[in-house]
Amino acid sequence: LDQGIVGFEETVAALDRLGIRTIGTVAGGPVRRHAAGSLTIGFAAFTFWRNTAAAPFEERISMCAADWPREAASDIDLTCAVPHWDWEFRHFPRPATLAVARRLADTGAGLIV
Repeated sequence: LDQGIVGFEETVAALDRLGIRTIGTVAGGPVRRHAAGSLTIGFAAFTFWRNTAAAPFEERISMCAADWPREAASDIDLTCAVPHWDWEFRHFPRPATLAVARRLADTGAGLIV
């Protein structure tokens, strides 16, 4: 939402027109499915950061932080968590970030990117 709500909506619409799938939007649900041969891969993206008021952000961007319902990934072979987290320009994660990573693994994420 660096460019406001209109910029966000224009970006999502442009990506859609180009056939580029997105993850991490509330509209897409907590886990987006992708067929890869006989496998189903789920992508769960979320952020800890926001750069605008809470309401416009939380209505559009997933901030679930590993709290997605287990049933959202029940028929998925591999769940990939794609968090936007921690501080920039750091070589090692903070303890709180490691705790969230553990929670992600405990809730079924097989890959954390």
